[in-house]
Amino acid sequence: MTIEKLPAVTAQLSNAMSRPAQAKSAANASQVPVNEPPKASVDLHHSIAQLTSSTHSDMDSEKVERLRNAIAQGNYPIDTAKIAEGLLAAYQE
Repeated sequence: MTIEKLPAVTAQLSNAMSRPAQAKSAANASQVPVNEPPKASVDLHHSIAQLTSSTHSDMDSEKVERLRNAIAQGNYPIDTAKIAEGLLAAYQE
């Protein structure tokens, strides 16, 4: 994720930084509110609770453990032809 600079905000900050004493007195004298970007919030508590509490009945935990151990020990066979076929199929879609 990148945060883009907003030209108006950047110009205001540059002006305020170049003359801080004037900026403070002008801000106090005029009491004009500075335009703030809109604030947004996202509530993920419900989604996180669903993901962490749900049981994955379609997942074979013993198989997952065997695969983890094989990968950790360097014994997991890699079928490069199958990987290549999958990549080609995905590219053709």
